[in-house]
Amino acid sequence: MLPKGFKIGGMWSGLSKKEGKKDLALFVSESPANAAGIFTKSIVKAAPVLIDIERLKKVGKFSAIVANSGCANACTGDKGKKDAENMCSATEESFNFETGSVLCASTGVIGQYLNILQDDFKKSIDMLKDNIGTFLKNEDEAVLAIMTTDTFIKKSDRKVEVKNGEIKIWGCVKGAGMIHPNMHDPHATMLT
Repeated sequence: MLPKGFKIGGMWSGLSKKEGKKDLALFVSESPANAAGIFTKSIVKAAPVLIDIERLKKVGKFSAIVANSGCANACTGDKGKKDAENMCSATEESFNFETGSVLCASTGVIGQYLNILQDDFKKSIDMLKDNIGTFLKNEDEAVLAIMTTDTFIKKSDRKVEVKNGEIKIWGCVKGAGMIHPNMHDPHATMLT
């Protein structure tokens, strides 16, 4: 049960070496939404973390998060940052979102390049755009697409009654054995 105005989904795009394993997820807000992030305090940060920190400092509202599994895009230098930027810009272009209004996340093997070619990646985003939705199937596909060593889907939703109606909350996470992520206390161990 997604909150009103959100659509999500996941698919196999070929970014993961596991044939057929969903590896690309989109979480889309139909209206730009407020966002916040907590990031590692380590001096070694993956390219998507660096991009998201920069974007959160500059922009107050975001339209989507694009995430991949199979490659963490960590320890990849300037090329990794360019690949992360290409993930965001391809999503912005496909949905006609404002420049800088998409965040990105990557999880998987460290030290390998994503090798995102803008045109090829945009084709995957365009395909996924046509398959995002609000159904349980869409939720499961998105969560499966961010999983690596996880053995089960981790998602939850709640309705909270308030004076003028109700508020819907939905969330998902992945993570099954991260090594000292060095987050702010308490230590987080997952992509959320």
